[in-house]
Amino acid sequence: MTLAHVESGFHGGARSGAGAVGIWQFTRGTGKQYLKITRYHDDRLNPVRETEAAAKLLRSNYDTLGDWPLAITAYNYGTGGTARAASIYGGDYSEMVEKYNGPRFGFAVKNYYAEFLAALRVHRYEDKYFPGIADEATIRPAPIKCDFAPSKKSSKKAHSARIHHVAAKAPHRAKTQQQKI
Repeated sequence: MTLAHVESGFHGGARSGAGAVGIWQFTRGTGKQYLKITRYHDDRLNPVRETEAAAKLLRSNYDTLGDWPLAITAYNYGTGGTARAASIYGGDYSEMVEKYNGPRFGFAVKNYYAEFLAALRVHRYEDKYFPGIADEATIRPAPIKCDFAPSKKSSKKAHSARIHHVAAKAPHRAKTQQQKI
């Protein structure tokens, strides 16, 4: 859960400039590997489904890279890019972060794992950093809409409006058909 805090601050409606969505900030491409994403439905906005997907992605990253710092960095940078960078430095995370200068491997990526560790520490010792927070009421987030399909009623109205609109724009076609008879 700490990684979701790093990704979005648990803001379910978060959207990045890269098109990542939800508390786990899945891009459409990565999300489609683990979630249902269509024109009318987006599981990246379903906290339960996207949390399960994030766990699968992290496990896949770990299975591929064999190291949690690399797996967590790959969550941000991508598995392939992190694997290429790590292979240059024999899988040494510290050396990779210090020396690798690949495309889009900038400040945010280099500090991603450190940010995760800092958030983890705050989470573990929340009573030290935020005395009395455990006694406060839990805030329930507002539900986020995952389905975008038009309702049956609005679909019928839209269909009849299109037919009416087409008929109104092209009355000459109807006359031409009648004249042929």
